Amino acid sequence: MVYQKQLGVMHETRLYPIKRLLIIMTKQIIAKKQVRLTKFKKTVFSLVLAILPICILSIGELFLRFVNYGDNPNLFINNPLENYQEFQIV
Repeated sequence: MVYQKQLGVMHETRLYPIKRLLIIMTKQIIAKKQVRLTKFKKTVFSLVLAILPICILSIGELFLRFVNYGDNPNLFINNPLENYQEFQIV
């Protein structure tokens, strides 16, 4: 059998059609040029990437406050005992 080197891997010269198609597609992918971003686009992407999680968490927090999920969020609440109603507890 005769071998030839393609893409750093040894292949037979009589390749199956699917295998041959895969090699051609891989060569096309490797031959594509890499897209370079301008400094402005990189900056905008970085800002959006940093701000997006904060926005998602804020929207979730606002939704939970809107539907009154959880206990009373106040730090100090009035004491429920009759003798100590003028005091607040944590």
